[in-house]
Amino acid sequence: MPSKPSNTRYSTLLQYGLTIIAGAILAVLLHKLWSLESRYIMVISIGVILLSLSTFFIRKFHDFLLVAFFFSIPFAGFVKTLFYISLGYDDRTSGIMLYSGVIGVGILDVLLFGLYAVWFIRIFVLHQQKIPLPDKNDGLIFMLVCAYMLSSIAAPDKPAAFHSIMYLLRFVAIYFYISRNFSPHHIRWLFIAIIIIIIGESALAIYQFLTGKLIGLAMDRGAGVRLDAQYTVPGIEHRNRATGTAYESHTFGLYVAILAQFAFVMVSACFQSKRFRLLSSILFSLVLVSVLVSFSRSAWLSCAIPLLIAWFVHIKTWHEKQIILPTMLLGLIGLILSPWVLSIIIERFWSAEGLVSARLDQFPIAWNIWIDHFFFGYGVGNYMDALKTYNIPGVIELPVHNVFLWIAAESGIIGVTLFYWIAIAAAIRSWKIARRQHHPHRRLALAVSCGLLAYLLDGLTDPLYREPVVYSMFWVMVAISVALVRIDKNNTTQR
Repeated sequence: MPSKPSNTRYSTLLQYGLTIIAGAILAVLLHKLWSLESRYIMVISIGVILLSLSTFFIRKFHDFLLVAFFFSIPFAGFVKTLFYISLGYDDRTSGIMLYSGVIGVGILDVLLFGLYAVWFIRIFVLHQQKIPLPDKNDGLIFMLVCAYMLSSIAAPDKPAAFHSIMYLLRFVAIYFYISRNFSPHHIRWLFIAIIIIIIGESALAIYQFLTGKLIGLAMDRGAGVRLDAQYTVPGIEHRNRATGTAYESHTFGLYVAILAQFAFVMVSACFQSKRFRLLSSILFSLVLVSVLVSFSRSAWLSCAIPLLIAWFVHIKTWHEKQIILPTMLLGLIGLILSPWVLSIIIERFWSAEGLVSARLDQFPIAWNIWIDHFFFGYGVGNYMDALKTYNIPGVIELPVHNVFLWIAAESGIIGVTLFYWIAIAAAIRSWKIARRQHHPHRRLALAVSCGLLAYLLDGLTDPLYREPVVYSMFWVMVAISVALVRIDKNNTTQR
């Protein structure tokens, strides 16, 4: 009887070995499971059961997990934060650190772990994929991580800097996986996920706006004590500002402003089919209402400007004149709702004078922090510590409402240059594909490019770029921009 080939014996031994190692790791992780609260026991138990069932279709499990990841982005902020509460920060600093980045475990982390585990099996056990090679775009990501590490050397608050570095690495892992594994057959699922997300977020946002309930849903994270909590914004104290599944209303406004770019290209695509015209129009109307009830001025502008650019691309570059009809229809709906909509917009901008001046007062403080620590910054995650020295009486003790100045103050000229280089390069990569009229993936490329533009525009007057939901979406878009170039190159080679 012929003996098994050596490579087959090696594969079998590797499978058994991995099973033993995985069992040992699971035993360690579950060692203190029963000391946790019941809600965490339930989540972990369900996760283990689903992971066990998934082994029956391991060859396709990576697709399942990636699609589940897209669907789960709205819940990126529902995490169990670890370690930082024990450091003794006051309530305000602890709250701000959620935007600077803290170590935590949530549904995205579980899915990401599963994605990498299956990827490892596909490469080394099933031999279905090759070992991923470095991409030229990875260099900027690697240098950004290095910039974070360099800035942490002189950071006064080392634990906060460590949390920020680990937080960034979490999203770098998201970028690396999606940029290598996102394929054309995932595009449909991505848009389906966005449709479901828009419907769910819009329904929740409208409910929050009308009732004032569940506004603190994400910040509460299952504790049951902050479900109706919302801080006061001068000028609109009587309004219920929708937060969706984000930490607060401005972040939610930015998130749905990004989703609006994807909804718009879906409208333009679906409007070529009579069956989906009404559905796509309703979907786009829902996302616009969601942006409106966030009461975020920056989100309104960040939504409108990229949408206008996308509209011109359809007309001037793609020559899709059929987009004019849905535009007129939406304009008519807006005209009918104008008395209510205009009253909200006028009220919000009318109350802006005091808030704008208060935020502008933060700019010279952030500038001084940066100039004194020009190359490597004061330290990532250390902006609140810097304010103890640099803030002046009468200026609000919060991170500067400008992403450029916040990054520059924390990580210096190196960090801020790399961050904007990554974002702008991703937008340009997508834009080049979007401009090609007959490219099969031009709509996704346009949505990514405009979504990144919305993200950058909002950062001119808001500091919320690292909030988990928004930051997840940012890195997904950066990864998709890289994946689209790879897909385009593969299609060209095959021809």
